[in-house]
Amino acid sequence: MENIIETEELVPVIIDLGLKRRNELTEQTLMQLGADIKYMIGRMFTGTPISAMFKGTKSELAAFGKAMFREKRYMDSYLRYGLDDPRTYRDNFRLKTAVKSFEKATGIKWPFK
Repeated sequence: MENIIETEELVPVIIDLGLKRRNELTEQTLMQLGADIKYMIGRMFTGTPISAMFKGTKSELAAFGKAMFREKRYMDSYLRYGLDDPRTYRDNFRLKTAVKSFEKATGIKWPFK
């Protein structure tokens, strides 16, 4: 009997942070961006590999990376310590700061508030 192993091929997620700068940001592209980021965060929590391509200026990419890092850090604190823990409050504040930097750098509203 032949064993068949099916593998999920990683389709790269393309995150274009320069949409607003190029006046290409529409409701549809914003919804797609939010869905892609939600997908990436979900995969980060399960430890599943992510294939992604990022487009943008250095400041846009840096702001996005920091916001993603802070989003994950806040979620980890929330799950580990709960909402009333000082560490969770601190991570929430740091997330809000990173989100403001992302929104300023890209002109795109952060998809998760």
